[in-house]
Amino acid sequence: MQGQWAEKHLKDMDDDMMREYWKLLGVENPDLFKWLTGQLEAPADVAENPTYQKIFKEVQAKINLAGENSRNLSGKPWLRGWDDKK
Repeated sequence: MQGQWAEKHLKDMDDDMMREYWKLLGVENPDLFKWLTGQLEAPADVAENPTYQKIFKEVQAKINLAGENSRNLSGKPWLRGWDDKK
């Protein structure tokens, strides 16, 4: 997600936005994925990052195109399988 977004937007980013983007690169990918897809709420320092806000907006728009049956419920695991019968 982040790579596709970067390919599309890096060339138009000013120095401030680039610094904010670099901060996101230091975040653990599994956490960032959960925040961007709405599985978990992002911590304030991430949620307030202007670059995160732009990426989040685009990811959410794409998720909404797919329809409700193709995504998780907020706060629930994205992938299921090995423990479904518990």
